[in-house]
Amino acid sequence: MVKPVVKLLIVTLLAITMAACDNETSSSNNDIKIIPELETTNEDIKELRNEYSRDLILKSADDRSRTLFIKNLNKLTAQLKFLSRFPNNKNQLDRTIEIISFLEYLPLPRKDRARLEPILMRATQAVNKLAIERNVALDDSNTILFVYDFFNGIAPFTSFSTKDAQWEKENRGAVDPLPYALGVSTPGNSNKAYLVSPSFNLKDVTSLKLTLRHVSVLGDGQSDFTRAIVKREAYKLLYSTNYSGGKTLCFDSELRSRKLCPDNAPVWKMAPLQNPTGNNFNKVTTEPMDLSFLAGNENVHFALLLDADNAMRQLIGNRYLRWEVEEFKLQGSGFLPKPEQLNTRIETVFDYEFTDPELKPLIKENSVDAPKVPWRSGSHNGKLFAINEVRNTTNLTESEVANLIYPNIDLNELNQDNDVFLTLNHTLNYLDGLDYSTWDRIKLFISRNYSADIKSSDATWNELNIENRRHPAKSWRPLTAANIDLSEYAGESISLMFRFQPEPGDLHTWQLNYFKLTDKKETDVK
Repeated sequence: MVKPVVKLLIVTLLAITMAACDNETSSSNNDIKIIPELETTNEDIKELRNEYSRDLILKSADDRSRTLFIKNLNKLTAQLKFLSRFPNNKNQLDRTIEIISFLEYLPLPRKDRARLEPILMRATQAVNKLAIERNVALDDSNTILFVYDFFNGIAPFTSFSTKDAQWEKENRGAVDPLPYALGVSTPGNSNKAYLVSPSFNLKDVTSLKLTLRHVSVLGDGQSDFTRAIVKREAYKLLYSTNYSGGKTLCFDSELRSRKLCPDNAPVWKMAPLQNPTGNNFNKVTTEPMDLSFLAGNENVHFALLLDADNAMRQLIGNRYLRWEVEEFKLQGSGFLPKPEQLNTRIETVFDYEFTDPELKPLIKENSVDAPKVPWRSGSHNGKLFAINEVRNTTNLTESEVANLIYPNIDLNELNQDNDVFLTLNHTLNYLDGLDYSTWDRIKLFISRNYSADIKSSDATWNELNIENRRHPAKSWRPLTAANIDLSEYAGESISLMFRFQPEPGDLHTWQLNYFKLTDKKETDVK
């Protein structure tokens, strides 16, 4: 038997040896010299990291895209070291191509994409050349050909429905902020809601797989048998090779045989779909669905159909149907041109959420020294916003003006011929039977010559129309004032002023949730 002292000595020696090996490995990784085939790519990455650290790129990108950008840039740096040490390693070559593909589809502003794309193209060419020189056949069947996560809205997908709510972008809130495309059918209403992909030219694609990350919500109280039918019949994945637009999606052979579809209607067929298990809010990332039989076609569309027809309504009764799609991804081998509709992707030029408890960097300005209606920060379910209100207990005895000013939005990087559109998401609440229009009490203005060191009255302001008279009273329903054209301000610096101006006897609330500037109209905003 080995004595305890001897055991301790052996363990100690092993620990020292392993630590020495780890140090040697770490040192060797840091000292790896990048091979000549990858030197240009390595220098490109260094330059990108330098530009990022100096805030020269991704300045107007959202925080999530910035995080994913630098995270995957670090991964790519590590991969170049692995490849320099093991240039014949097929797995590392494949992994490098996968990281490059991911970076290609990050939703970045146009200026940053223009900077990134030639670098990624050179990197792809360098890795492919290295594989050829080392006589390694890359497994490109898992190359990302297209991926979209609905972070910037449903475009380049399009939506339409037969009766009820259409697909639109949603967020789960501060706790789980991941965006998704949402299809919903409200209780008692039959509806077919379609989410249609852009056209994919698969002429030079030799294999194809589709993966969805999605969530279904079926409502409680259903039997296992009923739930199985609903999942099979209500959540459908369709594809077509001759769709050219429009709202005709006949896919049922019986409908065609009964002449309920036009003779020239595009042909849609169903593909198998892996649904989440359980009733509500269960998520699944599907196994890759092999759709290689579509390879070679030049006009392929996919459609996600939330099918709540009359028969389905009779089955589920007075319950909601809901479908959340977080990611749509095509992988395979070959070359897939970016869909033309990607050029219509809405890009955010500037956005602001009222998340600062003191509403900084906005400037509060009141017409009286002791205001009874000051702007303040509010919160609900973890979501912060700016709010102003006049209530019975406000005891307002004279008119007041409360301004909330965003002092400087820099649009100087845009050309004068660029389009700019403002979207404001806000909430308005008021009582029935008021003898005034609430819209006369809330205003939004824009200025070219305001600065933080002057009063708003010393600047020139133009009013922007945010009125929406369709808002139901007392509902607290969020409103969207979308597509306010600010294109004449492209290439300049602007200021925005939110004005709350109640009169004695008024009773209403104005809540500001967020605003953003985009380069295109938000056609998917309802």
